[in-house]
Amino acid sequence: MTETSQKLSVCRPLAPLDYLTLLYTAGSFLILTVQSVGTKDLRVTTVELGLLLGAHILLIALVLLAAEARRQAAGRPSFLAEWYPLVVLTAVYGSVGLVNAPREAAGLSYDAVVQGWEAATFGRQVAHEWSRDPNSTAVSWPLSLSYLAFFPVLIAAPAMLWWRKRHECARQMIFGITLTFFSCYILFLLFPVAGPPYLWGWPLDPRHTGLPARMVQDLIDRGDSWGSAFPSSHVAASMAAAMLGLRMWRPLGLMLVPVAVAICIGVVYFQVHYAIDALAGAGIAVVTTMMTRRVWTARRAAAA
Repeated sequence: MTETSQKLSVCRPLAPLDYLTLLYTAGSFLILTVQSVGTKDLRVTTVELGLLLGAHILLIALVLLAAEARRQAAGRPSFLAEWYPLVVLTAVYGSVGLVNAPREAAGLSYDAVVQGWEAATFGRQVAHEWSRDPNSTAVSWPLSLSYLAFFPVLIAAPAMLWWRKRHECARQMIFGITLTFFSCYILFLLFPVAGPPYLWGWPLDPRHTGLPARMVQDLIDRGDSWGSAFPSSHVAASMAAAMLGLRMWRPLGLMLVPVAVAICIGVVYFQVHYAIDALAGAGIAVVTTMMTRRVWTARRAAAA
């Protein structure tokens, strides 16, 4: 570990990742409060509200535990302090569906707005037409495998940097990926879009009832949170990881780029997202990657 990274780890009780988690917790709590208390027609149940508030408290507790683990590590790498987003991001994604549940019950989604953007941008509903194109069978397997590899790849990318002792680079990538997810989650809460599977159903032709497509569909059916279509967090996070990887360790970035591109294509091909969702996800990735670089540049300058 370099002298600069030691200063960053020891001198600051809270890391950028901690501040980011606290900021998301505050934003999510505010949205939940407005939806459950301030709007009479959109309320979660008392039990659900209690669970969600408890989850927010646990997020704060987890940040404090990470800060304490970082303090006790005294400059040495700490797994808990750096990798707790693995738990946070999964739990928070599940809470998005719970917070949006009243809107789902009321049928209040912004799909019509997004479909209008899709038509204005591409002149057609790309996901609906492409998923029913009989001439695109050959790409099913590589696209489905890339989509299913999304979470393992996002874990493996910073893990490879960590394994190569590039701990500060790994921290930066974890922060960038987390920032990307949190940005998407806030948009899901403010602007819930159900997505093509909820409005059009899954295509029933042989290409989309075979094993590759069925694996993707099962994953969505069992683990999706309603209202999380726009922007595509799959595209956003994979693109952010690829761009950060190219900057930190080029061989890693070159391995991530084809996976990110395949995910961008696959979410539309399998009709998981509108094409405009994928485009917005790529835009989010560009912004969060730039923000991550600025945070780390400022951090290094402060520690110099």
